[in-house]
Amino acid sequence: MPHIHALIALDEEQLRICPELAENLISAEHVHEPDPEDHSKAAEQARRLRRLVGELQTHTCSDYCMKDSGQCDKRFPKDYSNETIISERHAQYMRRAPEMGGAVYEGPTRGKARGTTTIHTNQYVVPYNPFILLKYGSHHNVEWVGSQHRALEYSLKYLLKGEF
Repeated sequence: MPHIHALIALDEEQLRICPELAENLISAEHVHEPDPEDHSKAAEQARRLRRLVGELQTHTCSDYCMKDSGQCDKRFPKDYSNETIISERHAQYMRRAPEMGGAVYEGPTRGKARGTTTIHTNQYVVPYNPFILLKYGSHHNVEWVGSQHRALEYSLKYLLKGEF
């Protein structure tokens, strides 16, 4: 399928010191269901975002990503975290556990167990940008790279990927 790998550069100093900036751009959580009585535009948008995250941004392990060891090669499930933590080499996104205020999403099960429903927690949400998800309605993966060196490394990973 056609797809794009984009690199967006931000001010280098903000990249290192501001996890709040990452939280404003990237989410790795399901959206809470608005009050059923609320029919405002904001509530309708939250319902749409909730559905899109549940349907398009929730990873379900399958034969595609499972290694022989039984581990997901996409590293799911992710650890819960009550905050976004940015380091030089890694970003751990806020993914709250249900008992800590994290939303859950009940949706159809994919793969061999089709026709059933599954409760999905934030451990399986692929990082996304809410604006991009609402605008284009398609799956995407947004990652915080954090430095020019890591941006180059991340970009080269895709150029050199494949079988030789």
